[in-house]
Formats: sequence, structure tokens, C-alpha cells
Amino acid sequence: MVVMGQDSGVRGLGSGCSAVPTLSFTGIAVYVNIDIKEASMRRIKSIGMAEARPRLTHLVEEVCSGGEPYLIVSGSRVKAVLMGIERYNDMVERLEDLSDAAALLQAELDSEPTMSFAEHVSGSKRAESGVSA
Repeated sequence: MVVMGQDSGVRGLGSGCSAVPTLSFTGIAVYVNIDIKEASMRRIKSIGMAEARPRLTHLVEEVCSGGEPYLIVSGSRVKAVLMGIERYNDMVERLEDLSDAAALLQAELDSEPTMSFAEHVSGSKRAESGVSA
């Protein structure tokens, strides 16, 4: 059984964003949030590890204040990415949303029963209190 997220549907879209309905099945509309930003089209900045070390405080302040991420390079190989926590949290949230959408789609393809988050919560509360549906 797959439980749909509490805020299924389209959330607040900022400028440069649009929601595109990709599939609609059995009353469930799946939306993909397409974020179009000119900044994300630029090349990602890279910096050598030896150069980054003495400038780390400045680089952290830069990415935390909305600056673009840096690729940290050592020996011509990318070793790490330096990015602000807000950007990181947004990225993780998007991955979780995509994972949830993929699970819903797979459940629908496999003809598994689904329920809304609210139905799941009310069912869990009934189960905890010993009340049957």
C-alpha cells in the first residue's frame, strides 16, 4: 500500500516556476515542478582544494547567502560540492517528492491500493484507540 503525501498537488510556485500535469489516473493528478532559472544554466564554479582551504570562511558565506555552489577539485577530480544549506534542503525535498511520485506511479501500475495521507492518519488513530473502521 502506498500513502500519498499530505500536500499532494501543486504547492506555491515562485516566479520562473510552473507546474506541468504529467499524468492523471484514478483521480490522482501527478505534478512535476519545473524550476527554470537562468542561474542554474550557468557553469558551476570550481575551485582547487588548496585554493579553497584559506578562503573557506568566505566561500561558505558566499554559498549560504544564495551564491552558486562550488565544486571542490583535487588532482583534477571533483572531491566535494560546497553549497548553502537552503539549496541542499531544497534539493533533498525535491528528491523525496520525486521518490514519492515514483512510488505512487508504480503502485498504480501494479494496481496496489492507495490512500491519502489524511485517510492513513485517521486509520492509524483508529487502530491506536482500538476502534475498528
